[in-house]
Order: sequence, then C-alpha cells, then structure tokens
Amino acid sequence: MTPQEKLDWLVSPEKFYPKDLCFENLRGNRGFIDAFITHVELLREFQFWEKEKIEEVQLLKLRKMVNWLFAHSKFWSDYFKKNNFTGESLDSIKQLPIITRTDLISFGDDIYVTGENENISSLHKKYTSGTSGTILKTIRDERDWVIASFPCLFRNEIFSADTLKDLFSRRSAVYLGMSGSRTTSRAFIRRLFSISDVDLDDKKTREEMYHEIQAASPAFLVGFASHISRFARYVFEGEAKLSLTAIFITGEAIALDERIFIEKTFGVPVINILSTSETEHIGFECDKNKENFHVFSDRIILETEKLSASEEGEIAITVLDFKNTPIIRYFIQDSGSILSGSCSCKSNLPLFQFKGRRDEEVVLPSGKKIRSINLNQRLFSAGFNLATEQIQIRQESLNHLKILIASKDPVAEKKETRLLLSLSELFKDEKIKVEIERVDSIPLIKERKYRVFVPLRNSEHYSDKALNS
Repeated sequence: MTPQEKLDWLVSPEKFYPKDLCFENLRGNRGFIDAFITHVELLREFQFWEKEKIEEVQLLKLRKMVNWLFAHSKFWSDYFKKNNFTGESLDSIKQLPIITRTDLISFGDDIYVTGENENISSLHKKYTSGTSGTILKTIRDERDWVIASFPCLFRNEIFSADTLKDLFSRRSAVYLGMSGSRTTSRAFIRRLFSISDVDLDDKKTREEMYHEIQAASPAFLVGFASHISRFARYVFEGEAKLSLTAIFITGEAIALDERIFIEKTFGVPVINILSTSETEHIGFECDKNKENFHVFSDRIILETEKLSASEEGEIAITVLDFKNTPIIRYFIQDSGSILSGSCSCKSNLPLFQFKGRRDEEVVLPSGKKIRSINLNQRLFSAGFNLATEQIQIRQESLNHLKILIASKDPVAEKKETRLLLSLSELFKDEKIKVEIERVDSIPLIKERKYRVFVPLRNSEHYSDKALNS
C-alpha cells in the first residue's frame, strides 16, 4: 500500500468497508473482516508515524467533517460562521467555545444532522446514563458507528489476523454488565449478563457465567472494572478455569495492583479503554506506561483546559467521525493532563493521564482534591485486596472519612494500622478525621451498586440493604 493509499484509508475508512454494513451482519462477514483487519493493521502502524503525519490525518478528517456540516446543517453552519471557524488548521478549533452537556441540550434538536440521501432506518439513538443529573441524546449512523468505534477495541498486538478471523466468525464475547460497546458488538455476544455488583456474589449466577464463557472459549470478556474485579476473586479462589483471549475494561478507573491481580487470575492481558457515551472510545492504556492513556488520534482531538489550582485540567473532546451528532470541543466531565515527552512504547500518539470524574475525588478541608484511585492504591499498599475483601470509603463531610471493612482476616488490625499511617501521609497537614469501622457487610447505594469510594455528594444515596442480604 502506498503512502497516499494509507492516508486515504485513515481519513475515509468508510470507502473501504461493505456498503450494507450493519450491526446484524458482522459475524462471519468476510468483506467486513478483511476490511477490518486491514484497518486495524494500519492503525497499529499509524501510532508510530511522525507527529506531523498524525496531525495531517486529524486535519483532513476535521476539514471533511466541517465541510459536510456546512453543507448539511444550517445550525452548525451558522455556529461556525458566528465563531469565524472554517477548519483551516487544528489550532483554529480553539476559535470555537468549549461546550458542556447542558449547552448541547439547550441547543435543541437542531444539533442533529442527517444527509440528503442517508438511510433514516440506519440511525440509532443513544442516551447518556444520567449519573451527572442530565441526559443527552445522541444520534449515530449504524455503519459509521461500527467503522469508527469497533477497531478501537482490537488494536492491541495480541490480536493476530487469525485470532480476529476466529473471534469474528462466532459468538465469542461475554459481557458482565451493560458496557457501552455491547451495541456495536452484539453480533459477537454469546451472553450479556445484566447484573449489579451484588449479583456476582450469587453462586448460581456465577456458574451461569462460567458455563457461557467456557462455551465461547476462547472468549473475550467485557465489563466494568468493578464487575471484572469482583468476578476475579471467585475465579482466584478456584471456582473455575476459564479460557480467554483478553479482558476489556471500560467506563471506570482501575488501580494498577487491581489490574495485575485480574491479569494473573485469568492469565490474559487486560485492555483498558477510556470511553464515554457521547464520544465512544477516547484512548487506550499504554502497555509500557501503565495508568496513562494514548489518544485514538485518528478519531479524537483531546484538549485539557487547565484549572487554577493544579496542573491537571478538564478534558475537552472533538470527535472526527460522528457527523450526525457533532461533538466539538466538548467537556466530558473528566479531568486529566497531557504528558510531554516521548513514551517508552515508542508510540507518537499523545499520552495523557486520566484523573477521573470530578465527583470521584476526596475533597479536603483546604479545598484540594485527591482522586479516589489514590485511596485504592493506599489500600493495596496496606495489604488489603479489593478483589477479595469488601471495603468501602465514604466521605461523610469535609473533615470526616469513614472506612467500612468487612473482613475475616485475622491480621486485619495490622493492615488497618498501616492504612491509617499511609492516609495520614497522603493527607499531610489536612484536618481530616479517618475512622475505620468493622461491619458484617457493605451497604449498597440506591442503584444497587457496590462502590469502593462514595463521594461527599452521594452520602444521602445509601440504602439500608446490605451487600450480602
């Protein structure tokens, strides 16, 4: 393939996939599988291109999207003109304001765009979860959705062409929970377990999971970090031996020690993808630089708007391949920082540190904030294992942190002492009381979810039901 052919592929991959592509006809579809493998192999190469060539692809895709919106949407055409934006350069995008979910909702239905010859039946509505208090509807073309987001899941080198052909010829996926990628992957899903955290403690449910995973062997397992980690604790105890290809984690931050535990338990790599409902896949965790993410720069422009009190900033995203609901300089309600310098993995895709949701932080009396995943790391350092012990940290007030521990470990007291010392070091001069309480079981929040950390604003969301009730 010539350099120009590669460029054409990356800028307009839709030209090379079957025209009739849809969610239902992916499995065993040779035209799709061949195009997909070519696409994935190009994306693996793309990450090592020079920065200028990577940005050239981004700019060409940005111009392509902007020109399409000028031609098909009065709202977006007026919006661009109002801000003197034409997409002539990547820097020119800063002429547009950064917008929030509330802003998009306030714009009304004019934000949604369909082409003159577009098949309306191929358009799908997708809604955000509403955990932030507001729900946003997005509209996507089925074919565009598959081509844009599906290759993100399989860029890792562990997926050879033969492995992909095998996985895509059958129902090889088992989902624990309602991960967002279930829509595009449904042709390959053998079983989707719509579960809460408490369901994973039911042995009959787990036996069903073991059966389905074994029937799909070698399977790929998909789920939120909390579900996979909880499931792993029972596999670790010897309940089952499972044949997997990989584990995909989306939607939640995961501590490094917890990830290592999952990988050792199942004997396969954990592929950690950062995604949101609005944008789909944003980046993937670097194999060499754990807990940092490379941006999927073929489809995403990522910016951070610096906060006054720290080096991190709010993450703003521009999606280059969703034209029906344009996402342009959009705050995703997560924070992070773009890291300078080169990555040890040699990829030239931007590397960023994902800090997590703004409401997944301990707020200290001074006003400083510490992300909750730091607490997970302190728990591991003290000897606790979140996969095998039930622990919950609740921020009761600005100066009161309560830690609930349901553990029968005879050396728990020593671990508690180490934890208190470690947290004292973390909080330093902050006047915050840390209280440890032994409990028989961990309470659920109203959504019937088990969480290691519950922020201050959620203190009223607790249910009286216990995890093992």
